[in-house]
Amino acid sequence: MRTVGAAVLVVLLVFSSSLLLEACLFSKRHHMMVVDRINADDNVPLKVHCFSGNNDFGYHFLVQYGVFDRSFCENALWDNTKIFCHVWWGNKNQGFIGYDQERDLDIRSNFWLVFNDGIYLSHDNMTMIKKYDWA
Repeated sequence: MRTVGAAVLVVLLVFSSSLLLEACLFSKRHHMMVVDRINADDNVPLKVHCFSGNNDFGYHFLVQYGVFDRSFCENALWDNTKIFCHVWWGNKNQGFIGYDQERDLDIRSNFWLVFNDGIYLSHDNMTMIKKYDWA
């Protein structure tokens, strides 16, 4: 009987701790997207790789209007959450910091729009500023 009670307690602790982590209890939730807006007839996918010091979000292959997106909590103790991204399209590529807690502290959403001529940033998904040319 004690083993069952201990097992139930462990399950409850794991479940409640995952809910607390997901809730951003002591920090703000942020959102970051990379959107393929490349207008091309060659069907070459946009390769996206984003990662932070704690998480590697893997490689993703997007076709036109495809989206890679992540929601995450900022670091409540240290202002050091950063998400690095790299995109490739054919023989072109570019790396950028998709989210930087110090830079983006009061910003809830970063929309990175990848076009034929470079990479643009929007915070409202309506107005955008070109940030990077292709390398």
